[in-house]
Amino acid sequence: YLARGHKSQIYACDWLGVGLSSRPPWTSSDNPRQAEGMFVESMEEWRRTLGIDKMHLVAHSLSAFFAVGYAEKYPQHIASLNLASPA
Repeated sequence: YLARGHKSQIYACDWLGVGLSSRPPWTSSDNPRQAEGMFVESMEEWRRTLGIDKMHLVAHSLSAFFAVGYAEKYPQHIASLNLASPA
């Protein structure tokens, strides 16, 4: 429910290589932190491209892991973080 007159956008995103998203070449090593960084930075690039200042981020399963990494690195862009069945 969105209050009348309140302008909000809702986006449903797939992380890189998941669902209907593109599968870019894998440039990270086997280092888990480096792999996490690739996903976190792709989310930040998406946010900047759309010009979103703050967002309510909802993530499910493995996406919740990346969403926490994003929120830790970019807390200034998170209005709220909701994790559903985090992996």
